[in-house]
Amino acid sequence: MQRVMELGPGPQAIHEVSRLWLQATSTSLALANGNSGLHQRSTRLEEELFLERAKVITLEKVFRELRPLATAANHLS
Repeated sequence: MQRVMELGPGPQAIHEVSRLWLQATSTSLALANGNSGLHQRSTRLEEELFLERAKVITLEKVFRELRPLATAANHLS
């Protein structure tokens, strides 16, 4: 998650979260028939990644909406 935060909002962060999501999902599936403790940790990781992905998407939307306002403010100053 540190890597995602370093990337900030944008396509690279979304790609990184998606990559981590797929990795966690495949790990979860691989562990489904194995150790239940590992499976529970993997499931928690999936949930955390889902929330982080939602945050990145939300930040991307906010930046998209603020960009025209910032441009207008720059023209006024």
